[in-house]
Amino acid sequence: MKLAVCLTAMLICFTVVGCGKTEPRQAVAHVDNNNESPACKKPYPSDSCKLSERFKVREINIEGLAFKDLEEGTTSSSVFENNDYVAAAYYLSKEYVENKYILRVSLYDKQKKNIINTEIDLRKPKEIRGFSVDLNIRENYLYLNLHYNPSAGTTIILNSELKYIADVYGYDAQVFKEKMIIYEKSQVHWASTHYVEIAVLDLKTKKDVIIYPMKPYQKIRQEYINLNNYFINKLGADWVRKADYVSSGELFDNGLRDGIYCNEELNAFVFLTVFERSNRYPPEIKLDNKEVVYIYRNVDNKNIEYRELLLGDVKKKYGDVPLKELLTEKTLKEVFDNK
Repeated sequence: MKLAVCLTAMLICFTVVGCGKTEPRQAVAHVDNNNESPACKKPYPSDSCKLSERFKVREINIEGLAFKDLEEGTTSSSVFENNDYVAAAYYLSKEYVENKYILRVSLYDKQKKNIINTEIDLRKPKEIRGFSVDLNIRENYLYLNLHYNPSAGTTIILNSELKYIADVYGYDAQVFKEKMIIYEKSQVHWASTHYVEIAVLDLKTKKDVIIYPMKPYQKIRQEYINLNNYFINKLGADWVRKADYVSSGELFDNGLRDGIYCNEELNAFVFLTVFERSNRYPPEIKLDNKEVVYIYRNVDNKNIEYRELLLGDVKKKYGDVPLKELLTEKTLKEVFDNK
């Protein structure tokens, strides 16, 4: 059974991922000013951190590996190692001060014992929204997720030969069955509410479709929308204007918890989202948060469908199990046959 998880993260990540093994995303080897050695803490650009120092900070042994630019100063960069790869994604400081935004990626394959490199100009052929980079590696795809702001970023997807696959304006991308990319769309940072949108990009047609939330809404979501609409109408147009709030209950605050778990063999995925009471509501507005599990199947065809369940009900029926364990033939049949 092939399973994979893409955990939610606000920072950028360069990820090699796929809907494959049943393992959580590994710790991101992000180098920031709080974790760098003294040599890397000095103010940029006069004393930027060498690429070799970034490997050293993360205790990654690169002895005998001929990585490029090891003694060059780098900025907004990241390094990573797992059982299969050692990698770096970085910008040269000397290019950055010249307003050149060229992301360099180096990948060492431990089985093939070779290093391959590529360069990506973030302004060509179109300007990419995002800059700072974190990286993680898993399976056969590389995801360069470039931080734009705390609510937005761009993910560039490469294969393990560093060939461009696609880019999406969002986070936590996963290649699904080698023909589509599932990801969480970026949001407007200063919006009055933040709400999850999960999309699928068809790699053949390049068509991008939002599959969460999906209409027609089911009972749990529709009732939460109705409650929000009731409170918005009760508070009135003047409150909406003064609070700079949305006028539609459909756009209530909600966020992913833990990420998206895929099962390619069953053509399904599952995630947990939390419906949240807006902190812009005055204290007299009483609205409980809800933890809701969403299960999708027939992901790669026109018959895609979903079910929503309260997390409490899931625990009563199946126990307090990891979400990925809900993706079995038996459970999917029970969930989708029980309309």
